[in-house]
Amino acid sequence: MPNSPRNWGLLCHPKKPESGPLAEQMLAFLQARGCSAWIGSAWDEPEALAHLRGLDILVTLGGDGTMLRAARLGSRDGIPLVGVKLGRVSFLAEIAPDE
Repeated sequence: MPNSPRNWGLLCHPKKPESGPLAEQMLAFLQARGCSAWIGSAWDEPEALAHLRGLDILVTLGGDGTMLRAARLGSRDGIPLVGVKLGRVSFLAEIAPDE
């Protein structure tokens, strides 16, 4: 069985007000379980690229656009991606915020 992810990246949508507080909740949850996590803006590509190396998983908090940005960034290092749907449609993200 593969190891559980220990190093997490949380990419927020800067114009979705619920994105930041949800990322902070996730950060506290992960840290309480001995994981490390970084929170950043999906729109700040240089900052995101500086933190991607060494991540085990990248979580987006936004809609399909946020997922597509993260996929473009994370694909360079083969980082698995999962999305929390905060968008109106969100075809790509499958996890609801309360999950």
